[in-house]
Formats: sequence, structure tokens, C-alpha cells
Amino acid sequence: MTNNQIWFKGVRSSKFRHVYGEPAKRDKCYENIQITKNAHDSQFCAVNPKFLAVVTEVAGGGAYIVVPINCTGRLDFNASRVTGHSGPILDIKWNPFNDNVIASCSDDCTIKLWHIPDDGLAMHLNDWLVELQGHKRRVAYIEWHPVAENILFSAGFDHLIILWDIERGEAINVIDCHPDAIHSMSLNRDGSLLATTCKDKRLRVIEPRSGIVKSEGICHEGSKASKVVYLGSTGRLLTTGFSRHSDRRYAVWDENNLSSPLFGDTIDSSSGIVFPFYDPDTNIVFLAGKGDGNIRFYEICDESPYIHYLSQVISGNPQRGLGFMPKRGLNTLQCEIYRFYKLHATKGLCEPISMVVPRKSDQFHEDLYPDTAAAKPSLSAQEWIKGANAPPVLMSMRTGQSLALDIQAIKQRKFVTKTKEAPVIDNNKRKFQFLSTETVPDYRPKDVQDEKSKKTTTNQTTKFQQLQQRWSSTIEEPGKDIPLFKEINSIGDNILTEHDLRLAYQIQSDEVKKLKKQLSNSEHRQNMQKSTVKCRIGPSILNADLSQLHAESRRLLDNGADYLHLDVMDGHFVPNLTFGHPLVKCLRKNIPNAFFETHMMVQDPQKWIEPMADAGVSQYTFHIEPVIKEVLPICRKVREAGMKVGLALKPGTGIEAVRQYIDHADMILIMTVEPGFGGQTFMADMMPKVQWLRHNYPLLDIEVDGGVGLNTITACAEAGANMIVGGTAIIGACDQRSVIASLRETVESSIHKCNV
Repeated sequence: MTNNQIWFKGVRSSKFRHVYGEPAKRDKCYENIQITKNAHDSQFCAVNPKFLAVVTEVAGGGAYIVVPINCTGRLDFNASRVTGHSGPILDIKWNPFNDNVIASCSDDCTIKLWHIPDDGLAMHLNDWLVELQGHKRRVAYIEWHPVAENILFSAGFDHLIILWDIERGEAINVIDCHPDAIHSMSLNRDGSLLATTCKDKRLRVIEPRSGIVKSEGICHEGSKASKVVYLGSTGRLLTTGFSRHSDRRYAVWDENNLSSPLFGDTIDSSSGIVFPFYDPDTNIVFLAGKGDGNIRFYEICDESPYIHYLSQVISGNPQRGLGFMPKRGLNTLQCEIYRFYKLHATKGLCEPISMVVPRKSDQFHEDLYPDTAAAKPSLSAQEWIKGANAPPVLMSMRTGQSLALDIQAIKQRKFVTKTKEAPVIDNNKRKFQFLSTETVPDYRPKDVQDEKSKKTTTNQTTKFQQLQQRWSSTIEEPGKDIPLFKEINSIGDNILTEHDLRLAYQIQSDEVKKLKKQLSNSEHRQNMQKSTVKCRIGPSILNADLSQLHAESRRLLDNGADYLHLDVMDGHFVPNLTFGHPLVKCLRKNIPNAFFETHMMVQDPQKWIEPMADAGVSQYTFHIEPVIKEVLPICRKVREAGMKVGLALKPGTGIEAVRQYIDHADMILIMTVEPGFGGQTFMADMMPKVQWLRHNYPLLDIEVDGGVGLNTITACAEAGANMIVGGTAIIGACDQRSVIASLRETVESSIHKCNV
């Protein structure tokens, strides 16, 4: 009987049937790490054959540690970190073609690239190679292009995906096809297609260079985040998400037809988001839930049902995130086909877990290790931008450990380049020579590497800075930019000839032109940002006929309302009692696509996060007054539940109470009446709060609620409010469409005047 035959009914033949997970021994783990407690659904861990990077919990700003992969055991509590971001770090990714370069994105709306010396960090690193600015809200996820050099993708909470050419430090394209928060993105094997999942529950396949949506369809019906991974070059995708009843599910899709999945199944009924990891060499997909201790794995095939369950790794210790080692860093002698780096949720431990195929022989097994992707790009950035596609460069797992890059590829590996028209002085080439050697991956044994190329423990600056200190006649302030004429005149050889002076003048002229262009682009971005605040009208259904709530709500939306404002009162925080999550869930079933904002006028807002998320709420707005010391944890839990965050202030609460939390919110609600009852008189003295918010946060969504109608909308609009909650003025109007249109016209007119 052949290997492809089934031995008996119900058992499928596979060489990966008996794969098992082998946790590393304690001395091979990484202990004493202050792992971040951020609730963002990212991995917070990145690994390559040289380094392990883990995002850490710090007070103010964002940081992550980077340690050499062999430095296991208990780490120093004050270990050196990468500390250049001014906000919490949300995602980190190593460059697939350069093991010394890592990218990170943050709450500060930037993406930064860093160079890590081979021996790790001996002091805190806050000097980045490249900073990419373009997102208007915090940047949630980043992905490197799998085959093109120096191409990076970033997804932000501004609902945009930006393609970056990091060699030039500029955007290639901006993809603006998502109406809500982006939950994940994944590129196919050659990077020609991009798959995304979104809070609007749609799965999209996009051509990234043009931004054209090739296909889209409803993904998972649950309200929590869904994730997607491309299954290599098979033309299929795998998604994970939640059902309408909050069961965790996975589904396999055809990239050309997203109207319905090829196959789908339920995983379990846990609440943690499931992250998929795919190995294109073995065709195995791993599913790991955040907050779980289990890692399930399945084998992908080309025939229906396209996916077959293999086994799972069971652990009693929940995971906060998982990094994975690229194939070229695995131990082939132990038949290791995948290796996770598990961040424990309850202790500061990073634990390697090896996925092993049991074999008696310790020889190299060709069937387990086909040729895999090498640390070498197939295309340059410009070739890919112009439309070229190519499969990854492959390397042999038997002989590829000492892969040597050709000279031409090394020359192309730069992050800052001169313009083609600008000639370069020979002596100036010496100054930038480190770019073609220091940032190239070196896989030689440590004892063979040239000692002159290593970083010293007393000087962690780049060789560029070392050469500046060696050749400069004056000492410049650390971190201060040196004018170009000083750079040229500080080189060992003096410029004496007229020809050399002309060359220097031309270089300076090109530099001035480049700076003018950057300034112009920056001003253009600022002008664009000013026009991004949009008017939205959300009627409150507090005074609607609850016996006909579905019909009333549908009529409001049909008459032009952008969203529904649902007032939830518990009888404790305010002296009134309204409906709860069962009514919201019933309303969601009848109106599946509307945006629901719940205004939680309750004493304990944390108690209702999960029920409201399961009911289908889009934005969870709660009052900070009863939970002033717990605002940040509640914000994290709301985001983890898949909802936007709104913070509400009563009339008697000053704006200073919410200032420290604004960056963690999607919207601030200023009450213009005392919460609890409808039909109250509008408080005009609340408008200075709105004015202060709009002046200091020009892109923030600001909502006003209470007594807002045709007589008071002008004051709200001129103060800067862009989200208007109308109660009696809309619900009781004979012509709701006309009232909503009048409110919208006033607000949009004020937004336009502000921009002008």
C-alpha cells in the first residue's frame, strides 16, 4: 500500500499527522521581560535568526527590547531598549532581507526603521534610520513586501493603507477603500495582491499598486476582529473570526470569489481573537488564540475541503502574543518545521515552542525541507512599483546557511540615496560606505567575522557618526543635523579645484530642492488633514416609540441619519432606567449594517462591554466620572472587544479630567444637558469645552448631545462639533429628512469655513 492510500476509514495519511509541540527548557527561555499589557490585537514579538524583539510596558512613550537570539535566561531588568517613539508601540516586524533592520509603528502616527548592531544594544537606541509620516491616526499594523526590497505596508486607524518606499522615505500609494478600522492584512506569495479584513465585516482582495479592489465579500458575522492570511501561491485565503453567536470560526476562500467560503468550521466558543500563521513550505496553518494556551494546526491541500485538522499543542499558560522564526533559522537536524516564541500573559516570560516531526534519523530530510525563501529580494522597489512580479528567491535548507549576496544586491541596499543628477565626490563615497556593508545580513560564525566591523560597547553610534567624529574639526551636538557644506569640508581631502567646488555646489542645490519638496508635501498633507473631519448626524432613540423601534430606526436611517445613538441607563448613575443589550441585539438582527453608538450612562461601564459587543455595538461611549481611575483599562477592553471608544463628560466635569485619555479615544462626547432625561434646555456654556478640543485636536470626532436642534446647531457647529445627536428635534419632526439635512448643512458649512 502506498503512502497516499488510506489505511482504514476515517484516517487521512499525512507525514505531519504526528507533529508535536516541544516547549524549550527553562534555561533556553527569555525571563524577566516587562511584556506590554496593551490590548491591541497584535503579536508584540518579532524574531529572526539573529535577534528577538519584544514590546515592553513603559511609562510614557513606547519601547521594545532587542536581544541576540542566543542570549537566553534571565534578562537584565534595565536592558537596553529601542526608545524613539513618543506613543505606545503597536507592531514590530523584521526586514525579511536584512536581519539587522526592524520596523515599528506606534500610537504617535509614525513608522520608524532601526538598525541593530550584531552584538545587540549596549545603550538605549533612539536614533532611527528612517521615519515615515503620513497617517492621521495611530498606526496599527505593518507588513514587509515578501519579494521586493524596501517596500513596506502600513495600516492605520484612519482607515488607510499606505505603501512606502523606504529607500526614498516616501509613500508610493494610499489605499482608501475601507470605511472602518482595518483588522488585518496579508500579502500573497509574490506580493501582487493584498487581502484585508475590516470592522465592516468584509474581506477584500486588493491590487496594492493601483488600490483597485479585485473582489470582496462578507467574512464573519461576529462583531469582534477577524484575521486573514494568504495561503501562499494557491490563490486561496484563510480567515478567522466569530459567528453571530460568538463562536470562533475559520473559513477558506477563493481569492477570485469572496461571495461564499470554500469551506468553514467552528473552532470553539472562547472569546480570544484567533491569529493564523501559514507555512508555505509544509502547507500547514497554525491557529493560536490570544488569551488561550492552545495552538491548533491544520494541513492545507488542493482538494475539497482544502483543510484537514492535524493536532494541537495544549498549555495551561495563556499567550499574549506569538512571534515565529523564519524557516532559515530552524534546526533541521531535530526535524523542526516551525518555531513559535510565546509571550506569556501572566508572567514576564518568552518561551520558544518547536513544532517537531518525529523521525528516528537525525539526517537531513528532503521531504520536510523543500527550498525556502531566502534573505534576498527578487525585485528592487522601483521594479515592483513599475509593475514587475516575481516569485521569491529560494535557498536550499541543506546548504543555504551561508548564503552569500551578490555585489549588485549589496549596492542596492540603501535607505537614503542621492538624486540621479547629483554627482558624488569620491571622498564622500567613503563616508557612506557603511551603508553597503554594515546593513547587510552576515551569517558567518562569530569567530570568523571581521572584528573591525563590530560595534563596541562604548560607542553604539553608527559608523557614519564614528567617521564624522573622526574627521570633523568641531564637535557637533548629539542628534543635531550637520549642514552639507560642513560634511564636505570635514572630509580628509581639501576641495581645491574649481571642478570640485562646482560639484559641491550642485549637491547643495539638489539638497535644497529636496528640502523644499518635502516642505511642500508636508504643507499639502496638513491641508488634506484639515478636511478629513466629517459631519455625522445620529438621532437618539430615547424618545422614540420603543414598541415600534425597528420601524422608527429604519425610518431615521432612510431619512439621512448616519448612525443611531442608543442611550443606556441603569438607574444608578442617572435617575432613569432604559433598555439593555437584549434590545440592542434584537435591533441589530433587523438592521445589520447600521452604525450603533451606545451612550452608557451606567455606574459600572466595564460590566457591559462584552454583552454590548456581542449585541453588535459599533462604538461604546461611557462616562469617565464613576471610573476616573480605571479609564485606560476600560478603553483597552473596549478595543479588545472590537468596538470604538467614546468618552463622555457631564456638564459639571471639566475638560482637564479627560485630557490624559484623549489619545486613547476615538470620540469625545460633551453633554449639553444633564444626562438622564430627554427634552432639556441646551447649555450654551458648554461650548468652550468643544472649542478647546477642536483647537487642540483638529482631527478628533467631537459629539454634542442634549437640546441640540435647529435653534442651537449653529453654536455647536461654530464651536467645532462634527457629530450631532438630535433627540426631540428629529424624532418629533414632521419632516425628519428636512431637519437632518438642515443640521448637516450647518455643520458642513462651519467645517468648510474652518478649512478655508
